[in-house]
Amino acid sequence: MSARIRAHLRANVVGYVALFLVVTGGTAQALGGHNTVFSDDIVNGQVKTGDMAAKGVTRGRLAADAVNSPKLLGGAVKVSDLGANAVTSDKILDQSITHFDIGHDAVGASEIGDSIFDEPDQTPNLISGGIAENGAYNVGSSVASCHGGEELVGGYGRWLPDDNASTDAELFISEVRLDHGAEQVTVDGGNDSGVGYRLQAVATCLQAEF
Repeated sequence: MSARIRAHLRANVVGYVALFLVVTGGTAQALGGHNTVFSDDIVNGQVKTGDMAAKGVTRGRLAADAVNSPKLLGGAVKVSDLGANAVTSDKILDQSITHFDIGHDAVGASEIGDSIFDEPDQTPNLISGGIAENGAYNVGSSVASCHGGEELVGGYGRWLPDDNASTDAELFISEVRLDHGAEQVTVDGGNDSGVGYRLQAVATCLQAEF
């Protein structure tokens, strides 16, 4: 094909295409103005992420229940993204909230139903008083465990009898250790009062079913 013929074809390709459409009964029409591309003009699955403007998909364009948990990145939903009272009990999986998810002082007495918490009775450990107030404390420990199926949420220690244990400087509780793996609390204490006292650990447990 000569250079002259090729130049002629390049210059007149649009005209030849239009002539072909007329001969075959087709039409050619350019899109003009705004809102001229409709849903039925787009092949299914052909609009990709790269075709969308930033923030092009807004909440009003999402169908009900269109966005579920597998489509959310971990940590993508913040507290500020949730409306007031947006998360209700029926939207929370059973046993999915632990004490690690609850803020300090977030749950008050008015939010706790009757019989939710249990404080199992524990056998106290007798700590002898030695020679009164000579600085040689007899120290010991006491352990309290939750019942089967319960979760440890707190614990404390106390001396029995408690007639003067709270003010007697010769009785002390040095440490309260919570073991959430074993669901038990251990209390360490010392006695230099000259009288035997019983050190008791108390576990505060959350009942699994109530």
